[in-house]
Amino acid sequence: MMLLILPMAACWKITDPNDPRFDPAAFDFNDYKNHEELAEVLRGLFKPGDSREDVEKVLVEAGRVKVPHEIGKDKELKYPLGGYGGIPHTQYEDYKTKIENYHQHSYRTVLYQKRMRGRWSPAAWEVFVFYDSKEQVEQMMSMDILVFSDGEQE
Repeated sequence: MMLLILPMAACWKITDPNDPRFDPAAFDFNDYKNHEELAEVLRGLFKPGDSREDVEKVLVEAGRVKVPHEIGKDKELKYPLGGYGGIPHTQYEDYKTKIENYHQHSYRTVLYQKRMRGRWSPAAWEVFVFYDSKEQVEQMMSMDILVFSDGEQE
């Protein structure tokens, strides 16, 4: 009986980036329940100062995400970037203000977006990454949730 349980346990995917067995190359947005949980995972995977290349190895290559919007500092954000993305219309202005604030203080803003699992799901995972002029992470947002506290920013 014990022999059957061990092989099954070895097949479970590790989704916690703080677990030493976690494999960033197996990252999948749809392993997580919501943007709050995704923000925690992003906090475990990345830190301010990480390179864009490192971020895109996980989000683009492993996560198979599209990069529909890449906006330089001199460009104005146009809305809705990814639609309302599940944010109630009454909170959308706060969401825009938060994004604009970080966009104004960063060199480049990139929206990484992937449709949520479910054939007919209109919702999408949306991760904003704000990079400095060296293409290093300054801040990230999972939908409207800041990944790093202001004290963590460099």
